[in-house]
Amino acid sequence: MMNRLAAEQQEKEKWLYEHFKKSCYYEWQFWEMAWTMQNWMQEVYIVEPAKN
Repeated sequence: MMNRLAAEQQEKEKWLYEHFKKSCYYEWQFWEMAWTMQNWMQEVYIVEPAKN
């Protein structure tokens, strides 16, 4: 699908490549988080306001 879209719109090829790289990065981080047993709860508390 990526090859077809890039062939149809050569000017958007770099744009598609950058999106593909970003999606690969997030996929890798998803599996790495489980492998290294990362905890994301602290980031949730930083973003969300405290509930009283």
